[in-house]
Amino acid sequence: MDKLILQWGIQPGIIKRIYPSAWEVRDTYILKEYDDLYELERNLQVARLLGENGIPVPEVICLKDGKDYLAENGKYYVLTGKLPGQHLTAGQLVGEMAVGMGEILGDLHLAFQKCENTPNLWENSLLAELKNWVRQALEKEGWNLVKQAEFQKMVSRLESVYDELPRQLIHRDVHFGNFLLANGKLSGYIDFDLSQKNIRIFDICYFLLGILAERECDGIAEEEWFEILRNVIAGYERRIPLRDAEKNAVPDVMAGIEILFAAYFAQQGEEHSARHAAEIFQYIVGSRARIDASIP
Repeated sequence: MDKLILQWGIQPGIIKRIYPSAWEVRDTYILKEYDDLYELERNLQVARLLGENGIPVPEVICLKDGKDYLAENGKYYVLTGKLPGQHLTAGQLVGEMAVGMGEILGDLHLAFQKCENTPNLWENSLLAELKNWVRQALEKEGWNLVKQAEFQKMVSRLESVYDELPRQLIHRDVHFGNFLLANGKLSGYIDFDLSQKNIRIFDICYFLLGILAERECDGIAEEEWFEILRNVIAGYERRIPLRDAEKNAVPDVMAGIEILFAAYFAQQGEEHSARHAAEIFQYIVGSRARIDASIP
């Protein structure tokens, strides 16, 4: 790893692995490894666009030869500055902090809207994924993760309103690890590897599902999750009002995301994770009325 860092003209110093594919260098830089060049280039493209629009994102550090990334032994590496701040935790999402997280998501989406005309952005559709590879994966599993009738009912409901759901560039991987706060205020957004054009409520639903999936580990009571849901959406609407169709679609979008994860993990042979995602799907389906009642 030291030899890699030298190609940026930087003395390695202390290098600490912080994720399987990321290292902190001298407490000043972040080195990230990619297998997929297209994913890396998409991340750089979106980060640049956001930076140009005043959104705090990590600065890309160029190699000594002026290139943005290093290709080495079939891997690709990009070095960025390390943003200040700490990651928020689910346990901190009480009251105005949850509202503030909704505002942060809204601000990010407003910035994304300024990038809409950029060429070569990834076009995707949750509905198309559900109707194609997700269905195929569930069929291959013999509908052991979810009953076919339940799956079809959810897809049909979502399909009936899908054209009414606004699409735009979204983050697609909204979780606490990708947001930094300093002194209670946002200090930066990171990791745009999965950024794509999709329905905008995907990001809100994805974020809330991540909290739900880990709520027992994080010591969050069931009732607290519904309160977080209410406050995050209220905060988002301080920036971007949601349409009635979007609010009505929240339970089905959540259910769709979870069964997508179940299918993905099943394909990867990760049975425990697939079962857990399927359980969250069932919880969302059974809590539809409570979710609807919790949306402002």
